[in-house]
Amino acid sequence: MTRVEKLIDKVRHELSDLDKSRWSDVGLLGILTDAQEDIVYKTNCFHKTINILTSVDKNTYVLPEDVRLLKSIAFNNSSLSLVTTRWIESFNKDWKTAKGNPSYAIYDNIDRGAIKITPIPTEPEEIAITYLANPVPVLSLTDDLTIDLSYDLGLFYYIVARALSRDFDAQDVNVGSRYMLLYNKEIKRFLAESSKSFLATSRPFICPYQGFV
Repeated sequence: MTRVEKLIDKVRHELSDLDKSRWSDVGLLGILTDAQEDIVYKTNCFHKTINILTSVDKNTYVLPEDVRLLKSIAFNNSSLSLVTTRWIESFNKDWKTAKGNPSYAIYDNIDRGAIKITPIPTEPEEIAITYLANPVPVLSLTDDLTIDLSYDLGLFYYIVARALSRDFDAQDVNVGSRYMLLYNKEIKRFLAESSKSFLATSRPFICPYQGFV
């Protein structure tokens, strides 16, 4: 059985719905997709890093579609300052054509699907972009999950809670609310463990920049 199949099977046992008479696979997979998104949103647990080769004649680079929040951008192992278009315009009116080693990355609501770097490098070099990513929707029992196994108990609590909350039975709704409390406890545990992991490292903290104008 795949990981998704095992999780949905566990949920069906908990819901006493092994014959799928109350909840369809499609419905439970939809809730599983919501669960992944909620965990990723609340814990910032899904990071990606991509490398993009720069060009000597342009300053704009398209971002992956799954970008939710930029964390950092580095050029030659040096972090670029994330700034808005308004800020860079006030700092340097010629930023669009300036040449040299990149110092700034521009990202804001003017274009959420791309970044601009300035100065434009004089030689092609790679920039490393680290970001928080949106999870991939779960559409079938054979799909892979975006987040790792440590989050499976939280996923289980969330699916059961949401499934019961959609029922018309008052008792089921009440039971579902208790599962949601268990889910929220799992979220707190994730955050606490993440905080301990951060404190145990010596890496500098880089505040994520959301790029508002």
